[in-house]
Amino acid sequence: MFSSLFSFSEDSPFYILDWYQRRLDDGIPEHLIGFGDCPFGSTYYFDYSVLTNNEPRIINIGELWEEIAEEGQTAAIGYEPIEVVDNFESFLKSLTSLGDD
Repeated sequence: MFSSLFSFSEDSPFYILDWYQRRLDDGIPEHLIGFGDCPFGSTYYFDYSVLTNNEPRIINIGELWEEIAEEGQTAAIGYEPIEVVDNFESFLKSLTSLGDD
């Protein structure tokens, strides 16, 4: 289930550049570029490690977190990608509104 795209508005809590920096700080690999989220907290990514016809696949990841007690910070310790579709066009075609059957 897809919720929303990240925002280009600097005032948004989902501002794409802030989100991108947090992703780097949390240790998510650089080949994953997030573009949106779902209501359950996971993120949708372009995965540039797997290309089909020069297009990245779309994956969904719910990050795994580990507490670093002495610093009081969290960091991503791993992830398991769930392939959604082979490309962004297929992703867009798969979207339906909540009222659709």
